Amino acid sequence: MENIYIIGHKNPDTDSVCSAICYAYYKNMLTGTENYIPAVAGHLNEETQFVLDYSGVETPILLHDIYRRLDENIVNSVVTVNSMDSLQHVCNIMQEHDFDMIPITENNKLKGLITTKGIMKYSYMLMNHTLTSMPETPISNIISSLNGKLLAGNTDALIKPKAIVLGLDREVKDLTGCIVVSNDRTSRQIEIINSGVSCLIVCGKDIVSDEVTTLAKEKNCYLIHTHLKLYIVVRLVHHSTSVKDLMTPANSIIHFKLGDTISSVKEEMKKHKFNNYPVVDENGNYLGIISKAGISELEKTPIILVDHNEKSQAIDGIDDTTIVEIIDHHRLGSLETSLPLYFRNQPLGCTATIIYQMLLEKQILITPSIATLLCSAIISDTLLFKSPICTDTDREACFDLATIAGIDPHEYGMQMFRAGSNPESKTDEEILFGDYKEYTISNIKMGIAQTNSMNIEEVMDIVVRMVNFVPQALSNSGADVLFLLVTDIISETSYTVFAGKGARELLESAFNIKKSKADFVALKNIVSRKKQFLPAIIEYCGR
Repeated sequence: MENIYIIGHKNPDTDSVCSAICYAYYKNMLTGTENYIPAVAGHLNEETQFVLDYSGVETPILLHDIYRRLDENIVNSVVTVNSMDSLQHVCNIMQEHDFDMIPITENNKLKGLITTKGIMKYSYMLMNHTLTSMPETPISNIISSLNGKLLAGNTDALIKPKAIVLGLDREVKDLTGCIVVSNDRTSRQIEIINSGVSCLIVCGKDIVSDEVTTLAKEKNCYLIHTHLKLYIVVRLVHHSTSVKDLMTPANSIIHFKLGDTISSVKEEMKKHKFNNYPVVDENGNYLGIISKAGISELEKTPIILVDHNEKSQAIDGIDDTTIVEIIDHHRLGSLETSLPLYFRNQPLGCTATIIYQMLLEKQILITPSIATLLCSAIISDTLLFKSPICTDTDREACFDLATIAGIDPHEYGMQMFRAGSNPESKTDEEILFGDYKEYTISNIKMGIAQTNSMNIEEVMDIVVRMVNFVPQALSNSGADVLFLLVTDIISETSYTVFAGKGARELLESAFNIKKSKADFVALKNIVSRKKQFLPAIIEYCGR
């Protein structure tokens, strides 16, 4: 069974993290596996880290995105050749393995690619006599292709003949620098060597005379003997050329790197007609090939979402996944799925309350550490029962879990909030984006952040800092308007800092507040982004 990540929203809060951990515990206990993996889509805030440390639970794996990427498991190993290998050798391999391309490597680096199309182009030029010369070719390639014997010359040498000529072709007057293929008598062989040829290939079963061999050595002429017939030899010599002159060089090849996302690979493949593409690692080392058919058959990464169901809040790469379940307590958002899925959404104050119910329904043991995580999430999301999103069900669940965990909800909750409320240790960016969510309402992209404190002096210090920072952050946020709710838990008031065209007017109208020129708006009896702030904004935008 493939691993399935369980993950909350970006800028994770205590509920999203604890719910991911506890739902993974629920699924693993239910299935008897360890295939459900809790994960987070961002760094943890101080409150959440306090909860994990108190519970003795490891921090879930951090995923910056959920894109599926090329890995070595989906790369097929394919025979490679050297750039100096002969075309004949390459053709034999392609025919044996039914390949339409072969990568060319050197010291494991991708140097080029030889394709059937390139070979056909070369053969066409041969047939139509449009080749003015033969590419530089190792003598050893010629000997190997002809199953011949070198009688004069060095096997390690390279030869670049002007042309390949049949010895019986008397019309060719200048043989200087040519390869001549002949099955003539000894006197004609001597005549050919004396004409200044680069190489003489003697065909037939007759033994080459010592006189011819000696003369070839004196004239620095390569002399090769083969038993093959004349016209077969001519063809094979042309196919002895090294593929380095026929290959498409690496810098002109469409290839992919290990770690490229599957979606980007598919998009690139759509632009081309090739069936196979080389893959290299981060150092340029050749690994193998991927096929268009193989990529199209890959299944998307399965994933379970908790504490959100909006695309703007989901981890990057969500379109590359198959969402198999959603457990949430928010309004229905913008996510679409291609297949039916298990979706449990209840109007409760916390996702953790839903998971607690599911554990009870399946009679799964709730350990003290799991109870602490669930209890912490409820305390956090309901602001210790002060938030209007808190229901009797949340409150009852919290006290039941606190009994199992051995904690006092109020005393423990105060410790939790104090751990998370430490603005002096945070940058302006960490305060704004620590609990930040995006929504699109009436075609307006809104960024809504929230931070809490139990100290009014601390609250006002944050507000003073953020009235300058929020307008600066707007341009980089990608949102049209930004709102930051700095919530005083004790007085149940959210001091809202804003930025963006129409943001002030939107606040004043949505909450029926007297117009002001102040840098922030105090919203009394507003502590919940989900149940108070956002619904008022949605209602006003829908008028």
